[in-house]
Amino acid sequence: MEKILAGIPRVRVMLDDIIVTGDTFDDHLKNVRTVLDRLLSAGLRTQKAKCKWFQEEVLYLGHRISKEGIQPTAQHLKAIQDMPAPTSI
Repeated sequence: MEKILAGIPRVRVMLDDIIVTGDTFDDHLKNVRTVLDRLLSAGLRTQKAKCKWFQEEVLYLGHRISKEGIQPTAQHLKAIQDMPAPTSI
């Protein structure tokens, strides 16, 4: 999948998860079209039920991604905060 989508700006791939962003709506739309064209050319399809289109914010690999940036989810922060202090060096 990484090879198929290589070189498309603002696209990240982790196994079969793809996230597409853009600086503007038009950039985003162009990147989405390029991704879909590449997948089609490679004989791959998306599953409509698994796709989310034009989201302002998404959860991706345990992180919240939005126009403000990338932040860990509250669940991951809590796990770190609740971790016991080390007792040895």
